[in-house]
Amino acid sequence: MSVGARPSLDEVRAVIRRLIDERPLTIYRVADELLSSRSQIQRALSEADTSFKIELSRARVERALELLLKRRWSVADTAAAVGICPDHLRVLILAACGVPPRSLRRSVILLRRARQWSRHTPPRFGTPWYWERRRGWEKLESELRRLLDPVPPDSPVRPWADAALRYGRRPDYRRRPFRERLETFREQDARAHTEALQRALLALGWSDGDSQDAGQAITTES
Repeated sequence: MSVGARPSLDEVRAVIRRLIDERPLTIYRVADELLSSRSQIQRALSEADTSFKIELSRARVERALELLLKRRWSVADTAAAVGICPDHLRVLILAACGVPPRSLRRSVILLRRARQWSRHTPPRFGTPWYWERRRGWEKLESELRRLLDPVPPDSPVRPWADAALRYGRRPDYRRRPFRERLETFREQDARAHTEALQRALLALGWSDGDSQDAGQAITTES
């Protein structure tokens, strides 16, 4: 782009996303990066029925959602990464998504717990551990609904919330899909255990063939 030329909306958005962690990020900083001027950027945004403030807020929300939902960052770290304080982040996420960032952060923690539980062999029916785990699932499902049911239908995180609510349900341990998935997890864990054991034996001076035989034998016995 030539010096002083009017940038496109996509170019402005790209620069804002790249500089999103700067505090404060001003239109003058974006103009310098684009070799343009404040007035040129304002005209470009006005023609697209938007403004620098709107685009900056949009970029911050998009980046914050990525960090909260995909990378599992804390609210404080996420706010710092997009160049604002946690209170400001709460205002932006609440306006864009209908729920505060702490609700999303807590939901991610609950989903990690549900994933861990669903990978384990279920406790034997009727035992104290069975009833304790069942109460844990019921509490987890209830809290997820409390956190995510308020998400509006037109919210950008509504599809994610629907998927999270489905994933957070207690598995039906009697059904074949769960048993097949559990068997896959067991096989993966067994292979990982065998490989780790073989590496340990090799480090102790065993031959490659002896370490493989020993690793497989010990894994089979366990």
